[in-house]
Amino acid sequence: SVVRTMMRSTTTALCICLCSIITLATSTQLYWVNNPFSPAGGGLFIVSYDTDTKQQQSYPIDAQTQDISKSAAVICHGIYYAYWYSPYGHGFLTFDVTEKKLLSYFTDTSSYGDNLALGCTETSGDLLLVQSQWVETYQLYSFELYSAKFSMYSMEKKLIANLPTEDGYPFGSSIYSFNPDFSELWVNAMDSSDTQGLLLIYDTATGKLKDTYSYPSSVGWPYFTIPSTLSKALQGETFKGAAIKSAVDTTTADYVEFTMSRNNTLAAKVKVSNVEYLYGEGLPITVCNDTAYVISHGLAGGQLFSFDVETGKSDGGLLFSNQNIGSTACTW
Repeated sequence: SVVRTMMRSTTTALCICLCSIITLATSTQLYWVNNPFSPAGGGLFIVSYDTDTKQQQSYPIDAQTQDISKSAAVICHGIYYAYWYSPYGHGFLTFDVTEKKLLSYFTDTSSYGDNLALGCTETSGDLLLVQSQWVETYQLYSFELYSAKFSMYSMEKKLIANLPTEDGYPFGSSIYSFNPDFSELWVNAMDSSDTQGLLLIYDTATGKLKDTYSYPSSVGWPYFTIPSTLSKALQGETFKGAAIKSAVDTTTADYVEFTMSRNNTLAAKVKVSNVEYLYGEGLPITVCNDTAYVISHGLAGGQLFSFDVETGKSDGGLLFSNQNIGSTACTW
C-alpha cells in the first residue's frame, strides 16, 4: 500500500543516516555460546568476538554439563538472550554485554518445543518469541509468535499469532526473520501441496497477516530472507534471501534477489549460485552492519561464514578450533 511504502521509505532514509554514523564509530561485536562437543565435555561459555581486532574473550556459565545452546539469540538493550536445551529441560540465559556478566539462567516450563526466533521490543526485558509447541492430541508441533516479559528466574508470555505448521519443512529456525525494527515477522512456508513456496509477513503488534507472496517454483525451497535488504526499485520493492534447489540436497544454496509484484508474486534473480557458505544447517543467520554470519560445524570446530547482504559474496569463513558454536547474535 501507499502508507506501507511511505513508512518504509522514511525508515530506510533514517536507517541509512544513523547506520552510517554508527558504522564509522564502532566495529561489530559478535556473541555466541561455545558448547561442549560431548555430554562429558564440560560446561558452556559465552564468547565475544570483535570483527575488527579479531580478539575474543570467553565467559564461563554455571550450567549442567549436558546443556546445549544452538538456537536463536538476540541482543536487546545491551542484554544477550539465548535459548538452551538438554535431556532434562530447556530455558533461557541472559548476559549483560557491557558488564560482561551472566544475569540469569532459568528453565522454561511454559513450552515443550523449541525456540526458533527472538526479537526485540522498545521495552527492556520484553522480547518477541517464535516457539514450537508439542500438541499431544495431534502428535505434531504447532508454531506461535509470543510477546514475553523476562525476569531474573522466569518469563511471562502472551500469544500474538498462530503461525503455519512446518510439517515436512526441513529448515528449522532459518525460515523466520524479523525486520530491522521488529515490527514484522517474515516466515517462509510451503503451500498444502508442498509445491509452492510462500512468504508470509505478520504484524508483530497485532499478529495479523499483512501480506502473502508466492515464490517462483524455479528457485526451489525458500530458505532464509533478510528483511533489512528491503529497498525500492523501478520494478517494485526488492529484498535478498536464499533458496535451496531440493529439500533432499541440503549442502548448498543460491543467493537470490526477489522483487515483490502487485499481484503478490515474487520474481527472482540469482546473484550467487550453488555455494556452501549460505547453508547453516537450518540455524538462524545473524545480520549486523550489512554483513550476515552463518554457522557451520565440522570435526575441527565451529566455523562462521560471513557474506555481504547486498551481493551475497563471501570473503571466507572464520574457523574457531575446538568451539562448538551456537546462538550467535551481534551488536555494533
